Amino acid sequence: MHGLLEDCAIMKNFIIKYKKFLIVAGLIGVIGTSFLLQPKKPIEQPVGAIPCKDDTTKGLDSRIRNCPIPANEKANFKAAEIAKLNFAKYTDSTTGITVEIKDSKINQIDGGIELYARAFKGVNQLGLGKEGKTEWERFRVFNPPILVDDSNGTIIRTWEDPITKEIKTRKLREDPLAATQSTLAHTIKVSSKDGTNIVKGSFGNTTSTFYPDAGIGGGNVTMDAQVGNISNYNPGTAWADIRSTVQASPDVNGTAATIEMTNIQSSTVASTWRGLYRGFANFDSSSIPDTDTIDTATLSFYGTAKSDDLAITPNVDIYTQNTASNNDIVSADFTTFTFTSQTGSPITYANWSTTGYNDFTFNATGRGNISKTGVSKFGTANAGYDAANSAPTWGSGLISGVTASSADVAGTTQDPKLVVVHSSEAAGGGPNPKRKLFLIDFLWDLIKFKTTLAMIISNKQEWFKS
Repeated sequence: MHGLLEDCAIMKNFIIKYKKFLIVAGLIGVIGTSFLLQPKKPIEQPVGAIPCKDDTTKGLDSRIRNCPIPANEKANFKAAEIAKLNFAKYTDSTTGITVEIKDSKINQIDGGIELYARAFKGVNQLGLGKEGKTEWERFRVFNPPILVDDSNGTIIRTWEDPITKEIKTRKLREDPLAATQSTLAHTIKVSSKDGTNIVKGSFGNTTSTFYPDAGIGGGNVTMDAQVGNISNYNPGTAWADIRSTVQASPDVNGTAATIEMTNIQSSTVASTWRGLYRGFANFDSSSIPDTDTIDTATLSFYGTAKSDDLAITPNVDIYTQNTASNNDIVSADFTTFTFTSQTGSPITYANWSTTGYNDFTFNATGRGNISKTGVSKFGTANAGYDAANSAPTWGSGLISGVTASSADVAGTTQDPKLVVVHSSEAAGGGPNPKRKLFLIDFLWDLIKFKTTLAMIISNKQEWFKS
């Protein structure tokens, strides 16, 4: 009987020690069994007309714009189509970067796509990840674009340039493969390093690319927009007021084809001002794990125009703003800017590209303002006069400013984008040692438990006879 009590004690201690683990394992087993034993329902065939979003006679752009797809599901709709494609090794004509996607496979994740890739510039391999040591980096793209520019494209966007007042036309074609290739190449361009430190065969943690939702309100999670603080040509407004007080006729726009990164307008009365513009871009970066470290970050805007009638060469920098809504814009948002540079290095007027992305590399302050739990809110403004609260040289009825592409409904390879390289403490460190020790401990105790149980069954008669 003494042996029975001792073996029962071993069983009792085992159950107490792993109680929570056993409960979870039991629940998984019950759920899995009930799922397997559940009678299968016959596949229901569609009746009547094909649902709008499933009508493959129409392009993705057409279905995204015209079908009743909730705004927060459009990213998943695009990602599902991209994941069906086969991605061979390619060289991007704009950056000159050659990209090899592991197994030529892209997977769909919630809100976007995920893949592993390595990259080369000419014959030299590029270092990826936190310190440029990674050969194969994990890339994630949220709300991925599917349109690329094409002079023969049949998808046409037309608008009036707010600075030059020219009527502009942009021709696009729907090409999820080319759009993904271009997106990935530019992401690698702004996040890679030279390959001198690469650890061959290494796999990195994550480089995430975020795009804002197009338009405002509705089911959007984010948006991009502009607010122009507009007064009158005559008499105009003092510089201090045009910067800090919402004027009578603000230009609030979250659906324009372009964003006024900065736009300074003088009135016709000496030393007074008619308007001042600032840009807004909100990104849902909540997919970054709370425990990850943000190693690098780059915010990019594709320039479309610039003009300097005032001869003040306006530069542009990135700041934080705090829109009342994550997915909408109002005139009062103009005054929510905090003028602390997120880069420490504004892009000059001379260096502002109107034919490519303008890349703002974040400093420690900027990296610290990327949210890992919600929406990251950044804005654009002139650094030399607006942020500095220093009135520029006045000229009668003139305009100086720069513009960039805004987010398109279907997403294009010129939309604003935020690229974040982030890593966990355990990145590259192999299996968690604590988890490994737990499993070894559990398996050893499980062997002792099974041995004890077998002894009880085989020797139960002897125990009870004694």
